[in-house]
Amino acid sequence: MIKKSWLVLIIIIILITSGIYLFARKEKAEAPAVPSANNSSTNNQTSENVPRERGVNIENFSFNPSELKIKRGETVAWENKDFAAHTIVSDFGNELSSAALSKGKTYSHAFNAAGAFDYHCGVHPSMKAKIIVE
Repeated sequence: MIKKSWLVLIIIIILITSGIYLFARKEKAEAPAVPSANNSSTNNQTSENVPRERGVNIENFSFNPSELKIKRGETVAWENKDFAAHTIVSDFGNELSSAALSKGKTYSHAFNAAGAFDYHCGVHPSMKAKIIVE
């Protein structure tokens, strides 16, 4: 009977510790993946002339946002927040082609031409999204 009580107590402690750990990680993961460029001007450049980096999160087997409008010259950075590995691959052509991204890894690409760029995950082809460059 005493052995059962100890076993139950150990299991409860493990569950509580795991819950605290997962909760702490979730709060940390909710921070923005890629901060936008600082719009302050230190050398008389306007924010319109400064290329920015925009972020796409990969989580829950989807790209978020699934459609992103950017200006020519801006960079998009994808961050994998899933436990599974993902890739970024152009639907047509070879504009986008990343290696497999494990959790926490990023892939960045500068878009210098206007157009619509459809892409998907090469590992999970049902994951689709689009970058629109104006």
